[in-house]
Amino acid sequence: MDQLLREFITEAEELVEVLAGDLEVLRARRHDGPTRRELVARIFRHIHTLKGSSASLELASITELSHEFETVLDSVRLGRMSLDEAVLNTLDEAVTAISHQFRVVAKGQQPAVPGVLVDRLRGLKYKSERDVTTQSSSTQRKLTELPEKIAGKLNAHERQRLQEAMNEGAEAFKIDVNFDLETFDVQFKELTNALNQCGELISSLPGESAASPEQVSFQIVLVSLRTVSQLTERLTSFAPIEVTELCANEDQAATAIGEDPSHPDESWVEVPLSIAPLTPLVRIDLTEIDQLITTTREIFSDTKSALELASSIDNASQATAADLRTRTELLRRRFEELEEALSGLRVVSLDRTLTRAVRAGTVVARATGKEIDFDVKGGNVRLDKSIVDAIADPLLHILRNAVDHGIESPGERRSNGKSPRGRIKLEVSVAHGRMRLRVSDDGRGIDPKRVARAAVDRGIIEKNTEVSVDESLRIIFAPGFSTAEVVSSVSGRGVGLDIVARALEHLDGKIEVQSEVGIGTTFDLLLPYSSALLHNKMSVSQTE
Repeated sequence: MDQLLREFITEAEELVEVLAGDLEVLRARRHDGPTRRELVARIFRHIHTLKGSSASLELASITELSHEFETVLDSVRLGRMSLDEAVLNTLDEAVTAISHQFRVVAKGQQPAVPGVLVDRLRGLKYKSERDVTTQSSSTQRKLTELPEKIAGKLNAHERQRLQEAMNEGAEAFKIDVNFDLETFDVQFKELTNALNQCGELISSLPGESAASPEQVSFQIVLVSLRTVSQLTERLTSFAPIEVTELCANEDQAATAIGEDPSHPDESWVEVPLSIAPLTPLVRIDLTEIDQLITTTREIFSDTKSALELASSIDNASQATAADLRTRTELLRRRFEELEEALSGLRVVSLDRTLTRAVRAGTVVARATGKEIDFDVKGGNVRLDKSIVDAIADPLLHILRNAVDHGIESPGERRSNGKSPRGRIKLEVSVAHGRMRLRVSDDGRGIDPKRVARAAVDRGIIEKNTEVSVDESLRIIFAPGFSTAEVVSSVSGRGVGLDIVARALEHLDGKIEVQSEVGIGTTFDLLLPYSSALLHNKMSVSQTE
């Protein structure tokens, strides 16, 4: 894999995490107009970036999926599609699919286009505008109230945002401001930050004329629940500036900063919209870290040899020799600290991996019509990144298995006297020199009779063979074994728990299973913690 592709995958993985997180917030706050519009715009920008980058690297499947994702979002942005559960669920599945495709690319393979999902995304594009919830005519505001000089400069997306905000009761304002050419970039950023705390900034347009040749002018369109006087007071530090209500009655005039507002109002409270930005990170390839560690040890070894040689010179005084020994010991300790710090760069927490697995499990739950609560504990446990990456797929498979095979449907759970909502727990703990990653569910358990029937159908055991509970727990790890009766997007393709078992064996770990029919199943993924945590340090020490 070339360097450009590696860098793209690394950046894309973080971007996908941000996309998934934004979709979760969007689901929770989709009825909050300003937040919804900002999140949709942000998600649109990120998926557009993914599409462009994947196209430049000829990753056709990711490009196609990103394109359909982007098209759906554009329809939402333009008010042509309502952001209902069906749309949100499909977008969640798309993010999960894109994440999977990147993992396939990282392994040097070409991912296949998820045809069924692409067709569903395309189907969403044809949702009728009649499906979009609109406000009654009594509350519907019209953009024709805007001055033509302003309305004519807005693009379709800006007009839709403005329309939605006005329908929600906000007023539209034009803000005219002049900045000195030398400092306008800093001043403009400070102004937009202040405006974003007051409402939604719809557009920034060039002003008609600057106050002087040394200045540049802007016309900013803002929607806000505040009044002219409130905005005027808030923006006093940016004087000279003029705030005008765009859809005001003819007898309502502009108010300029520096004038005495006729009706000052101190009742407003500043509530900024807070959406977390991308986390700034310095990306270092693991092989580069390994090389830094090795180089550090070599430098230490060379320095120590030089100091020992200096201290052995015959004409060196005892005081000089003692001083050299002291300096040697100090250097030794400092190099060990540096090596420890460099080794720590490889160590990451399991939190992101667990979050990604739960997100995938949630998508499967929706696809299968199940109601499931996920509990996560121990995400702060830290392991070598290579180990964390290696257990990501096994964990994902175990969790999907728990959702699809373990948890019953709401109706089945009710008939068995259970709550209609199932529960899956992910718990990470460290004890007695090993790390335990436990996935447990309160589902139907593993039924030996059902396992036996499936094993007979797949030729794993002979017909009429009796299977004990312990034997059934071993059979489920047989290559190609599955109890799924039909092939679906979730299971039934013969990719079973044997993949998980082999992955754990490769890491010098193992998997254990406990199950009780009608009560639930627990999978324990066990790894020697010391080797997982100190994987890199041990490998370096062995090369000395």
